[in-house]
Amino acid sequence: MGRALGAQMITVLRNPYDRLLSLYHYWRSVPETFGAIIFAKTLSFEDFVDRAHYEPELARHVTNGQTFQIASGVSLDSRAALNGMSDEDILARAISHLDEYACVGVTEALDLFFEDLSATFGLKIEPHRVNVTENRPPASATTLQMREKIYPLVKLDLALYDYTLRQFVFGRSVSRSVGRSPTLAEGDAH
Repeated sequence: MGRALGAQMITVLRNPYDRLLSLYHYWRSVPETFGAIIFAKTLSFEDFVDRAHYEPELARHVTNGQTFQIASGVSLDSRAALNGMSDEDILARAISHLDEYACVGVTEALDLFFEDLSATFGLKIEPHRVNVTENRPPASATTLQMREKIYPLVKLDLALYDYTLRQFVFGRSVSRSVGRSPTLAEGDAH
């Protein structure tokens, strides 16, 4: 994907449960009231999650958003280009793209990501948090019952996040080329 753009790509993934909770609370805080944002503004978090299972406008922002974005892009057309592919194939495509990126990180270990940016590009960037939604519960406060409702919406993202943790965060001392891609079943635990 990066090669097709003629650029070196970087990305930071986020724990999928935290990403969904953050998106919901962020949308509740913005002044806009159109598209999928209206669901966050008018529904409880539980109803928002329930609606995401069948409402196309909401599902495209919520359902495995990180995996689809890395596998194909953010537009509806790029997501549609993956129609007919199995979950395993979409996950494998996203992983193959990640493996081409110059730097990959996770929000929960941003210091490591910034170290990689510095080593790869010679950039010295001091991390600071912006666009932070105040007064939202942490993802750790999400009940097991809610996690079970959310799981079908983020199962590919969880597998991709697990791969990212193992390959780019925990596996930093091991060559990235030694790793192997997980199957969906391996990233399936929740």
